Amino acid sequence: MKNNNPAAFLSVIYAEDLRQEVDNKISLIGIFGGVIPVSGDPPYILPKLGIFATFRLPAFQVPVEITAKLKLDEEVLLEGAPMTARAVVANAKQAAEATAVDITLSLVANNVELKALGTVRVEFLVGDQLYGDQLGRRL
Repeated sequence: MKNNNPAAFLSVIYAEDLRQEVDNKISLIGIFGGVIPVSGDPPYILPKLGIFATFRLPAFQVPVEITAKLKLDEEVLLEGAPMTARAVVANAKQAAEATAVDITLSLVANNVELKALGTVRVEFLVGDQLYGDQLGRRL
C-alpha cells in the first residue's frame, strides 16, 4: 500500500550565481555559508543572488504551482510569478509506484537591494502549503 502522505522536504543553497550547463546540469558559483558578506553602509546591493532549492513532495501533489518570495527578515524583497512544477520520472512504472517525487528549482535574482542588515530567507508557496528556509543567511 502506498503512503499517500510522505513528509515534505526542503533544502536551500544560496550562491553568488547559478548557471545552466549542458545536459540539464546546474553549476553553483560562490556558495554562501552561514553569512552573506557585505561591506560599506546600507543599502547593500547584491549584483546576483542564486537560490537552489530541492523539494520532496507527495507524488499525488504534483504537478503543483510554486511561488517564491525572497525576504529580508519579514520584508518581501522579491516575489516571483507562479511556476508550475512537474515531476520528472524515468518511466510510467516508476511514476505509478512513486509515493514521493523530488523537484528542483533554481532562481537567480539580479541587483538585490538590502536596506539594512538582517537575515535573508526564501519562502515557497507550494500549492496551499508554505515552506521556508528556517536558517536563512545573515548579512
